[in-house]
Amino acid sequence: MLGDEPKVQASIRVDRESLDQARSLGLNISAICEAAIREAVNSN
Repeated sequence: MLGDEPKVQASIRVDRESLDQARSLGLNISAICEAAIREAVNSN
């Protein structure tokens, strides 16, 4: 079931300005990255 899989740690590179803007907006960067990966995998 989705969401029940064990979590793994990964790293990504994001430019500092974008990261600072996302944080200032209170965005959950981890959740956004996870959703983007899931969408990319499911679209193939």
